[in-house]
Amino acid sequence: MELLLHRFRPLRLPGGGLSGQAEPLAWALAALMRPEQLSRAALKLACLRRIAAAELDEIQRFLLVNCVQFYLELTREEAVEYEVLRAQEEDRESRSWR
Repeated sequence: MELLLHRFRPLRLPGGGLSGQAEPLAWALAALMRPEQLSRAALKLACLRRIAAAELDEIQRFLLVNCVQFYLELTREEAVEYEVLRAQEEDRESRSWR
């Protein structure tokens, strides 16, 4: 019997109490996972924000955002929550500039 042993480097994903220093691909892959601590809307927002902040070229950013948009489609209710969360975050950001 042959045994194959492979060690994987853990990916840091949103909602797991992990730092934001993850590989950008981790944020796209997070769209494929079941969120444990975040709502789906909050997970989507976190993924897209991290991808937006990452040092990527235009094509890489497009592909990662496309993955999140495709695999983390929101229901109507989740889309409303997403917009509320996004507006709250933008409001916080604008207040910090004042």
